[in-house]
Amino acid sequence: MKYRRVNDISLHDPVTARIAGDSVRRSVGHRSPFAFQARFGKPAAVELQHARGGHGSLRNRDLGDLMIFSLFGRRKTNQRVVDDTYVHLTEAARQPVFYESFGVPDTVMGRFEMVAAHMVLFLRRAGRSDGPLRAFTQEMVDTFFQDIDHSIREIGIGDTGVPKRMKKFAKMFYGRVESYSVALNAGDRIALSEALSRNVHPTLEFTRDSAEGRGMHALADYLFALEAYLAGQSDASIMDGRLSFVAPEVKEAV
Repeated sequence: MKYRRVNDISLHDPVTARIAGDSVRRSVGHRSPFAFQARFGKPAAVELQHARGGHGSLRNRDLGDLMIFSLFGRRKTNQRVVDDTYVHLTEAARQPVFYESFGVPDTVMGRFEMVAAHMVLFLRRAGRSDGPLRAFTQEMVDTFFQDIDHSIREIGIGDTGVPKRMKKFAKMFYGRVESYSVALNAGDRIALSEALSRNVHPTLEFTRDSAEGRGMHALADYLFALEAYLAGQSDASIMDGRLSFVAPEVKEAV
């Protein structure tokens, strides 16, 4: 498998635990002025085209009038960079190859799994740094959970049901941080494939020779390659909004 360029935090780590609690508490009940929140409710190909420059996309809009807002009531050092970086991350997660060739369902939960997997890799990269990147990471996670908040509201969940579901999504996400990190730390592609399969295809039994199994192996290979790629990016480039990802190139569908 070839890759081209597109544009160790533990669950028990105190920084991770604080991020989890703070982000969920801030996200519930707050509505954001930003237009790119609903990443989980639209087909991947349509949303990716929108993010790359369609009408109303974040990149083609002047964010100057939005800079006066402070998400969750906190002052942001550079909200534009956080927004752009989150868009880069979701663009990477919404690449059609995951849904067309790797067998990830193009559904609300399938798209959540891909955004979550990319967030895990981002957290692991940021967790190897100290100083300003830690605070920047908190803002990225805030944006991620706010995206979830708005997405579940868009699919019809009322205000009274949001807190319970946000806690469930937080538990799901940090469970993925833990299970994916164990496999990545061990360099165990099979373990990562199995963990991905449990989350992406929860109703299917994992078998290495099935179409779903091959898709999860391809996804695991991609995540290992992405981790190595992110490790080569400097803190300065990430905080300057120049975070980039790799895109898998497959010769044929699984």
